[in-house]
Amino acid sequence: MDFHIPASERTALKGGHNNQNGASGHFSFDDNLNPEAEKKAGVLKWLIVRGSVICVLCVITLLFFGVKTIWRGHDDPQQLATATSSESESGSYRLSERHEGANFFDHYIFYEGNDSVGSGGFNTYVNQETAFQLGIVNITHNQENTRQQKESFVYMASTPTEEGPRQAVRLEGKRRFDHGLFIVDLRHMPAGCGVWPAFWLTDEANWPDHGEIDIVEGVNYQSVAKTALHTTEGCNMDAVVVEQVMTGAWDTAIGIPDKDDGIPDMTLRNATDCFVYDEHQWLNQGCVAMSNDQESLGEPLNKRGGGVFVLEWDPDNKHIRSWVFSPHTNVPDNLEEAISTASNSNPRKHVTPDPNSWPLPYGYFSIGKFCL
Repeated sequence: MDFHIPASERTALKGGHNNQNGASGHFSFDDNLNPEAEKKAGVLKWLIVRGSVICVLCVITLLFFGVKTIWRGHDDPQQLATATSSESESGSYRLSERHEGANFFDHYIFYEGNDSVGSGGFNTYVNQETAFQLGIVNITHNQENTRQQKESFVYMASTPTEEGPRQAVRLEGKRRFDHGLFIVDLRHMPAGCGVWPAFWLTDEANWPDHGEIDIVEGVNYQSVAKTALHTTEGCNMDAVVVEQVMTGAWDTAIGIPDKDDGIPDMTLRNATDCFVYDEHQWLNQGCVAMSNDQESLGEPLNKRGGGVFVLEWDPDNKHIRSWVFSPHTNVPDNLEEAISTASNSNPRKHVTPDPNSWPLPYGYFSIGKFCL
């Protein structure tokens, strides 16, 4: 399944150029990852390769918060939402969208057709009617939880075909955002050979000029959460003082073939250049921050019962920050209360998320002249 979080008509992440379009969020669930595409890491999807592999995505909550906007919500505790930054004079966060329960799929368009060239999944995306008929998307309810109340989960999977390519789902958000606080609560995510799960923001029609922010992404058996930026030339994170602003570390690049003679360069470098064609990093590697929690993604995350992923895209304060909290007992009180009160019909009962009261993020990206 592919989920897009859209962006409002302002400025999207990029390197070097101004742009007047926002970014879309993507959530995808594909099959049969092309081995060559795995090296390129282009457009990100949920990917499953083997026909015998059964992988399920269960979304508990997705929230979008915006500055000085009205909270909109549904009655179900399974949510999807986003929010904008409150650290500057622009004001506190306000709930912009909350996607959950029976209304979850109302916020998305079901893309129909083959996978994108960048990821090259061996699958076919189906429309909404077909997806429900096949049973690869639904809303699942569970009353066996610690709060003794009914929980609703957004369930997404895929199914094999006699022809070979699996039938899968790709959701693309109807709204567009150019900043915000994006909160995703997952109970379970795909993991295993050939799987490529991802949740990201992009303007795919203008990639990479309008950039890409990967919030959740893992290939095969990867078990460490990462956040990546993909931009045009001129955006890099060399000036970020890691020890002061983040708990994670930069991904690395080594063995990159020389563009002239093809001989691998065995110099170990941090992946701090967001330019998708930087000659000293893997093609489209981008600048990548990694969590210091070695069990924050994939199967280890599932064994913990999932977790909460948060990305703050804050042009006013010139940064992008990312967190992962797993297991759920590690979620900060303020964030837990913001999630649990988002469904309240009385906006006065909503708790405003305050990222500055949480622990340091694992990922920090400085944005400004060349990265916004």
